[in-house]
Amino acid sequence: MNVDHIPIETFPFYEAPNDTLPPPPRLFSLDPFGLGTAFQESFPSYLNRLCLAHGAPSMELVRRELVPRIFPGWHHWRRFLTQHRPSFLVVSHPSSRGGQFARGLAGLTGVPAVANLQQSFLAQGVTIAAHLRSHLAWCPHCLKKDTFSVPLLWAFRPVVYCPTHRVPLVDRCPTCKRRFPHWGQRSWDPGCCSCGQPLFREPGKQFSDAPANDWEVRAASFVADLLEWGARLDGPFSIEHFLFPNIAAAASAVGGPTALAGFAGIARLAPCSSKQPFPFSQLLRLSLVFNVSPSVWLARSVHPSVFYQPVQVPAKLSFLSPVPTT
Repeated sequence: MNVDHIPIETFPFYEAPNDTLPPPPRLFSLDPFGLGTAFQESFPSYLNRLCLAHGAPSMELVRRELVPRIFPGWHHWRRFLTQHRPSFLVVSHPSSRGGQFARGLAGLTGVPAVANLQQSFLAQGVTIAAHLRSHLAWCPHCLKKDTFSVPLLWAFRPVVYCPTHRVPLVDRCPTCKRRFPHWGQRSWDPGCCSCGQPLFREPGKQFSDAPANDWEVRAASFVADLLEWGARLDGPFSIEHFLFPNIAAAASAVGGPTALAGFAGIARLAPCSSKQPFPFSQLLRLSLVFNVSPSVWLARSVHPSVFYQPVQVPAKLSFLSPVPTT
């Protein structure tokens, strides 16, 4: 049989209607780094890499492509960026503009995982956004020369030291002392956009390797564990199911809510109400008191025996102070 004379209509895929295939993504389908781990890439980091992949300045991509398509009625794109705190793209509630922006970018790239890079489900139950740095910080040992990715973990003020290398995070260029926003007008790589010097560790580069104290190491480890748990959430969770009963059990074991607040180094515990998120700083303090990860408080019932060995947490821990709202 001569295959050159087979009629085209005998092949069924030629008859498939055009609407059976999804439209191709508008932007490059970059995969986020570290999905499902404590070092999951932050949303601004992903946005930065996307701009670099398209060879476009970050503001140009936002002005010409992202804001008009995600917020069609929002014509003042510059106001869209300046009316929010610098960290609004780092962690956002699903209903906020930052959450809408992340979901819109997930649709434009065809990568659904982009929508949860902001830990939006975790932000519904815990006030984690109040403890974000206003500027970028990084571990000079972790930062890669060839692949620039910033984990969400480094955006949290309680993470003073890298939980992997146990060295202080850096928040300024070691050469010109410039600080960087989480995401700004220029896409940047492991080189300082001001002086051009590398921001990662090189032989002879002077970075502080001062040893971390126990509170800082444990806090960094707890935040990493919480973010790893939050990265696996595929929907909203209720803080009523486990957190509130665990707090009640802990208070009962140490002699009441006032005694529990004393061990945590605070004046009083926040009310256990499902109508508002639980303070992140108090959750982290309770974790330090009993050496129980925040994810355990939120995900399952803690065994009562754990609550009979509390440790006094200092009242003054600078990395647990919330960022002032101005």
